[in-house]
This record gives sequence, C-alpha cells and structure tokens, in this order.
Amino acid sequence: LESFYEALLAAKGLKLESKSDGRGREATYRLTVHQNGQIVTGSVYTQALNLQPGDEFDLKLGYKPIHLRQVEE
Repeated sequence: LESFYEALLAAKGLKLESKSDGRGREATYRLTVHQNGQIVTGSVYTQALNLQPGDEFDLKLGYKPIHLRQVEE
C-alpha cells in the first residue's frame, strides 16, 4: 500500500522524503488521533507540500476515508 501512495505522489510531482537527523521519529504515512480528538501532521509533510500558515482545506467525510482538498483562491 505504501508503494501505491508513493507512486500517486510521484505522479503529482510530489516526493515525501524523511529528513531524520537521528534525533527523532522518521516521517511515515500513519497519523494518530490524539486524546483531545486532534489529528496532527508533521512539518515534513507541510514543507514537502509547500503549505503555509493559514492555508485552508475542505474536509469531506466518507464511511471511513477522510478527504482533504486545499481551498483554491
């Protein structure tokens, strides 16, 4: 499944690379819901996608999948 997502990202011209310097966790494709209900992505992803503070997304809920679509200006 991971190779599918890597191929999908590559087709869109994106490549997520781990920038681990040995001091922390490496980036993965897995996120965890925190006790307060928040889902947090790491800076590796926001940097790779060139996201900026204030960027907005539409959230669409399916049966189980969650889709995020960046709001176009």
